[in-house]
Amino acid sequence: MGYWKHGEDGESFALDSELIWGDSPADIMGNALKEIISVFQRDRDRLPTEAEIKAGLLFSLRTALERAAKEPAGGRSGG
Repeated sequence: MGYWKHGEDGESFALDSELIWGDSPADIMGNALKEIISVFQRDRDRLPTEAEIKAGLLFSLRTALERAAKEPAGGRSGG
């Protein structure tokens, strides 16, 4: 499982970027998105828009990063 440079626009292998992404995070995100889409279809009887998914991810991301920053270093997985 590897990591690669990743552009803010979603471009993979963006050599001029300092951002990274990897196989394991991509797999986890893919599974989460499948579940989010499925729940949206069940609850709202339609697919979510790209804008709704992006806004929802930003909403959840802030909280998740704040919680992770407060955890002791031993409580984090991976790295």
